[in-house]
Amino acid sequence: MNGGGAATSGASFVFTDAATDDLSMFEVDLVGIQLKPVSGGTVSVLAKRQRIDFVSLESLAEIVAGVDLPLGFYTEMTLTFDFTDANAVLKDKTTKATIVDVDGNPITGTLAVPVTFGSASRPRILAAKHHVFMIDLDLDQAITVDVPNNRVSFVPAISAEFDPTNPKPIAATGYIVSADSTAKSFEVENRTPVGTPIGRYTVRTTSTTIFQIDGIEKIGDAGFADLSPKAVSGTVRVFAQGTVSNISRVLDAIAVEAGAGTPGNGQDWVEGLVTARSAGAGVDTNITVLGTSRKAGTNTRTFNTSHTIQLSRSSTKVLRRAQDTSLDTDAIQVGQRVMVFGSLSGTTLDATSASGVARMLRATYWGTANGATSGNRLSINLARIGGRAVGDFNFVVNSVTEVTPATFQVDVSGLLTIGVTTGSKIRVQGWMNPVAVSGDADCKALSFDDRTNNSKLLVMAWAPASATGITSAGPIVTFDVSGAAIKHVWDGFGNNALTNTPPPTLSQLIGLGVFRIIKNGAIEQHLTFSAFGSSLASRISAGEKVLRVTSVGTMPTGQDFKGLLVTVVLKD
Repeated sequence: MNGGGAATSGASFVFTDAATDDLSMFEVDLVGIQLKPVSGGTVSVLAKRQRIDFVSLESLAEIVAGVDLPLGFYTEMTLTFDFTDANAVLKDKTTKATIVDVDGNPITGTLAVPVTFGSASRPRILAAKHHVFMIDLDLDQAITVDVPNNRVSFVPAISAEFDPTNPKPIAATGYIVSADSTAKSFEVENRTPVGTPIGRYTVRTTSTTIFQIDGIEKIGDAGFADLSPKAVSGTVRVFAQGTVSNISRVLDAIAVEAGAGTPGNGQDWVEGLVTARSAGAGVDTNITVLGTSRKAGTNTRTFNTSHTIQLSRSSTKVLRRAQDTSLDTDAIQVGQRVMVFGSLSGTTLDATSASGVARMLRATYWGTANGATSGNRLSINLARIGGRAVGDFNFVVNSVTEVTPATFQVDVSGLLTIGVTTGSKIRVQGWMNPVAVSGDADCKALSFDDRTNNSKLLVMAWAPASATGITSAGPIVTFDVSGAAIKHVWDGFGNNALTNTPPPTLSQLIGLGVFRIIKNGAIEQHLTFSAFGSSLASRISAGEKVLRVTSVGTMPTGQDFKGLLVTVVLKD
């Protein structure tokens, strides 16, 4: 509340993205956020530039602003992006892709994206409460890739969830500028790419917060004691993840990273998947990492490039993000995703000094089940890791076959795997287990997803836009795909073509979701399918044509798709 003027409450604006296998990077500058109260006028939330790589936000959300907003309902939010120096990089490409709109014209300069909230789904700022706007670019529904021509067609398929009930972990990144040893809290200052302060966010720690400071993990007070001296200079980058309080502008931290092993603290780094390893357990080793690198002094970057990483078993610090387990270089198995910090020369990174840090990140593993789960083990025929085919990985380490892809063993302890049978399409996220451990599983799963019937992506597109592609709209939307240029359902393993008959249909998966209609970059957002279907019917009746339809949901049988997230792109 603001006692000196109109009543207000706090709100945090956080950005995230759904997973995509098509891109290694989608980086753009956010230069403005404005809200329209139902009472009229506009409220500016962000007026300074921030750089966001949406691909990096697959498993978390990042705070970009914390502000006080006048109480009441809001009808619209406008996001303004600057594509002047945007970077989009396709998987397996080493050069940036051209970003184009639906008509094939390059997107340059600023792009304003208004998001209109349906009358039944308007955000309401209440007194004595801290709110969260979770903004999702949803690249899977926003892009179409043209691999031969190295192009990305982009439609801003943005959704804004207000006070999400089950949000991803939220991160605050920036520079630590103050620390309160009594409250065990610190302040993080966001800055523009040229160093201009944007705003500050308070991070609160507890006795269970995991600290990774200069590559060394500690818990609670001991970790805070290592962190707080770094606030003195105001030049140390920090990364904290946790949950946002619902009563104040505070992030309650689960884990904190700072110093060596944190991007922006003066070290070169390489991020990607380990595709080979030169030596087994107990000795120094080199690993090969296929991915992205950054040279700190010159800000030079490479994409989708194979790098040699030199590791010292005695000196290199090895961590798992948000874990307090003590590890060494034996823990870095082929197939693990890593971010390694050291000194880069060409495509060789030396991480053998005392400041060398290798941080393991969650990786994604795809395959088909060889049978049902047995004894908390699931055997799958591994198809790929992340967006990389399994053939890109050499699992033979020092003449020992560490992993047999056809019988890849996944530890699924604590996860629900009911219904999995031979041929089930499986996606897991987790950690590779260490090298040279007899009898262990290959991977410890942290999350599990059976894609056989669930988590599918519907894609239909017409070129040019079609006046007959949508034949009816309402509680069920029916399509004529006889003239569609693209018509398939993707499940992470391949595209399953839709047939012209019976006509494909789309309806709601559950009562609430996010249902968007986009025209000329403007987004109309609904949280109920009934309101979405009614609006879509009116617009089609008024002569608007369908250009593209995407949806995330399920299609157990036939051609009746059940959507949780839906995006329809229209044109005149």
